[in-house]
Amino acid sequence: MSKLLKNKSLVTVVSIVACLLILWFAYSYRVNKVRAKIPVPVAKEMLPARTLLTNDNVITISVASALLSNDIIKSKAYLTDSDNPLYVNYNTFIPAGGLFYDSTVVKWSHMPDSAWADIPDDYSVVSLPVLNGAATLYANTIFPGDKIDIYASYNDEDNEGVPLYGPLFTAVTVLAVKDQDGNHIFKKGPDQQKAQALIFALNNTNTNGEGNQFLLFQKALRNMDLIPVPRNKNYTDNTENAIKVGSSTIINYINSIAPEIETTIDNSTANNGAVSGGDAQSLINKLDELNNNINIEE
Repeated sequence: MSKLLKNKSLVTVVSIVACLLILWFAYSYRVNKVRAKIPVPVAKEMLPARTLLTNDNVITISVASALLSNDIIKSKAYLTDSDNPLYVNYNTFIPAGGLFYDSTVVKWSHMPDSAWADIPDDYSVVSLPVLNGAATLYANTIFPGDKIDIYASYNDEDNEGVPLYGPLFTAVTVLAVKDQDGNHIFKKGPDQQKAQALIFALNNTNTNGEGNQFLLFQKALRNMDLIPVPRNKNYTDNTENAIKVGSSTIINYINSIAPEIETTIDNSTANNGAVSGGDAQSLINKLDELNNNINIEE
């Protein structure tokens, strides 16, 4: 054995062979790893925008792992989890056999314009224009799901023009935030545009004893500056915080400059629910009076 080790030529040949074997095994391992196929979910058929992903429209195929980028979703169970349903994003579709990317699937709560799809009965969606863009939204710190207060600011002409400021609504849940192009703002980001409108819902009945919140908002919007005021996370997480009407002084002022219009509707079969002649003329007169009292800003 010692004679073999002293044979330099033999040692050199053995060393070269060993190195070649190591290189071959390493190369084979890398190639097999790249060529190895893994199961990947794809669309069974063409899936339009807003389609719910289920086991019926998602299948798996084998694809070489080297062809898959990091943003491709590789778990069918993740896509079809009924406890955490996912949908095709609003701005795209998935062709038959197409892969699913992180940007092409979203939760329903993140779907634009879906926030008010499940608002309670007797509620109406309203939009509050943001007067000074990001400045009024506290550097864009108000986002969907936050609970905020809406304050009203105006000059009381009956009290020597004294400026008044106080809460109009409290515990309002923001459904959506939109920029000037109507695009949704879900969270703060480097390319975020200035917010131009807040979307939320208000009660359009008088069932809560505080009056018609929707009508009150519409009248206030035309006669006052309405300012959104953010609250802390505990305030947002407290589900007992329901929307309430704020200062009675402000409400009385709104109703004094923009009184509600009451109409009598004849629901009999003969009139098919039409407004009777006397009531129609009364309605016209009240509308004229209301238009004279309300100074609508263009």
